[in-house]
Amino acid sequence: MNTNKFAGMHLWEVKKALHNDGVTNYRIVVTAPPRQTDREPDDCDRVISVDLDINPPSILVCKT
Repeated sequence: MNTNKFAGMHLWEVKKALHNDGVTNYRIVVTAPPRQTDREPDDCDRVISVDLDINPPSILVCKT
């Protein structure tokens, strides 16, 4: 699976695509400006990268 295609998509879109491919266990890592205190993932966050080569797979998102 080409994970570059996920860059820029909303988190909910990537979660749906991964679920359709049978990937249901993954870790979400949130990056945000240092002073932003809300570090909880939101389905509207934008995906920076997806790494399926590690266990569990990792989704890096940026707060919007």
